[in-house]
Amino acid sequence: MTADPIGPPSLVVGVIRSLRPKQWAKNVLVFAAPVAAGMIDERSTLLHTLAAFACFCAAASATYLLNDAVDVEADRRHPVKRHRPIAAGSVPVGLAFTLAAVLLVVGVGGAFLTARDFGITILAYLALTTAYTVKLKHMPVLDIVAVASGFVLRAIGGATATDIPISEWFFIVTSFGALFMVVADLLARILTDEGFRADFRQDPVATCRDLGMDDVADELARETQGAFQTLEVSSMILLLVAASNLFGSVFSRLGSAEFLAQMLTSLQLPPMLMLM
Repeated sequence: MTADPIGPPSLVVGVIRSLRPKQWAKNVLVFAAPVAAGMIDERSTLLHTLAAFACFCAAASATYLLNDAVDVEADRRHPVKRHRPIAAGSVPVGLAFTLAAVLLVVGVGGAFLTARDFGITILAYLALTTAYTVKLKHMPVLDIVAVASGFVLRAIGGATATDIPISEWFFIVTSFGALFMVVADLLARILTDEGFRADFRQDPVATCRDLGMDDVADELARETQGAFQTLEVSSMILLLVAASNLFGSVFSRLGSAEFLAQMLTSLQLPPMLMLM
């Protein structure tokens, strides 16, 4: 009887999957500051930026391994998460903790070797991700702010690793862009969720109220034709209003009320939506 050749490859594949390499794409934000400053073509700047990218990848993968190892029992009872390598048993919990510790040393140690301020940025990122996992992800609004802050810290990390000053506008654009992308991604996941779509088709008004979107629910109660398009557009308008309130006078520099009105007019919306 021959030995099972699947064992070792499954361990390697399981470890790679647990590192979440697809999530490393988020770390390309470390290139934002060097590129914006026009210094990415300098050898020293490029090397420091690549080091920052590697450190963020190591730190992020370490947090993924720790989270999966700590939540292994809960994940095994979850219909989807039970297929994760650690929960499925293809990667031992002890090995996950060991790899996480090694990656943390590599990420944090490499960050401080690159630049002291960059090391502090990595520590802030790890503190944020830990707070998000433990508490913030269960708190509405703060969960979105925490995820957006993670993107901002990546951009700041690229600046601190290369000793490039961060301008006010760079911070504003990065913060607002990250917040917008996170909210848009959340909205897209809600709108494409099969459970949500089924509930929305059955009772769109009640579904929107359950999500706290009372303004949209009131609109749908008055007009059911084109309801799903109304939900998407109304949510976008609510997002713009929330962003405007969040950034206050800073956001007002980017455009006046007339600018917002012109943008909404260009969408060729029904007159009823224009009055929202």
